[in-house]
Amino acid sequence: MSPRRFALFLPVILTAAGTPSNAGAEPLLETTRLELTTGDRAGQPSVAVDPREGFVLTWQERDGDTASLWYAVLDRDGRELRRARIASGASWFVNWADFPSLAVLENGDWVTHYLVESGGSPHAYDIQIVRSTDRGRTWSAPVSPHTDGTPTQHGFVSLTPAGGDHVLVVWLDGRLGAASDDAAHGDHHEEEGPMSLRSTILDREGRRAEERMLDDSTCSCCQTDAVRLGNRTLVAYRDRSPEEIRDIAVLARDAEGEWSAPRTLHADGWRIEACPVNGPALAASRDRFLAVWPTLASGTYEVRYTLGTAEAAGKAHTLAGGDGVLGRVDAAPLRDDFLVSWLDGDSTAARVRLARIDVSGRIVARATIEAPSSVRMFGVPRLASLGDRALLAWAEPRRDGAGSGIAIALVR
Repeated sequence: MSPRRFALFLPVILTAAGTPSNAGAEPLLETTRLELTTGDRAGQPSVAVDPREGFVLTWQERDGDTASLWYAVLDRDGRELRRARIASGASWFVNWADFPSLAVLENGDWVTHYLVESGGSPHAYDIQIVRSTDRGRTWSAPVSPHTDGTPTQHGFVSLTPAGGDHVLVVWLDGRLGAASDDAAHGDHHEEEGPMSLRSTILDREGRRAEERMLDDSTCSCCQTDAVRLGNRTLVAYRDRSPEEIRDIAVLARDAEGEWSAPRTLHADGWRIEACPVNGPALAASRDRFLAVWPTLASGTYEVRYTLGTAEAAGKAHTLAGGDGVLGRVDAAPLRDDFLVSWLDGDSTAARVRLARIDVSGRIVARATIEAPSSVRMFGVPRLASLGDRALLAWAEPRRDGAGSGIAIALVR
């Protein structure tokens, strides 16, 4: 589906990218690295928040042919309170670009997912959703949000509360046609079969409702994201036009469960005949949202962002660009402002860049976290916020050089 210009519930059309005028005047954000012990083959972290307990960090570990999904609860100062294994198995699909996340629902349930190989091709795997009704102490049997039964890709999941015990599941789905190449997932695909964006609602009993195909032509392996904005849910993903323009599209689900048509967030005009494995991120604060995304439309990677409300949308700004910028973005609210992360680096070292952006779109603070790591091992750094602080998580080599572990930092 070729999306129209972004007019979702925002009557003001976004304009060409620009840069806020206060660059160079920002103070530093305070970042504090914290200790976290994991197995020696850990990766794919993600962070959520349970307001009753604190940060909920998830990650995966490998042990021989077995993979497992773990969580740890950390208080608002980053001190670990408890941890446990969620699930494990011998046929999981574990990949730096397509990673589990966790959502805390309005009734307090925790919902997370992992990916299980379904055979047929290197890219054939299914989504398995599990739920805890006691804050991670016990977990349900897995449920799949899709029922097509095809040995194709089902992944790049976004989980969002949908009222009470309901969770909205959005994912990329390959049932319309399998990928036709044998490249390793997470690399550029030389040829791609058709991918679609789909959604469903799951309740506490695992029953599905409102199964939808939201877009019948999307980029094949870019992360998706979703947030609640008032009584709407906003979803962002990388679209794919017949002309191979792969800009970011947005659509919304209203309080009655009706979906808008996809709209282009900003007309970057990035034409690329392969998936860049580099999706958008969203954050919501009260009645405002921030969207951040990478693009190579200008010839070098740039990270762009925009802010919007239910009444208006602002300009698209360039946050970073030039040699070394890689994207792999995330975003979270930080009090009334927003915190954005992105990655830059090369084959020997990686850096997480952070910027605090106020409600007018100005960059008001920055920080950099450096680590000796290949950018692939770094994966996609993940953020979540709790009041005036945020927790950042990423993968990096262990200090003894044996395998990888999860690194975390508290951002104030």
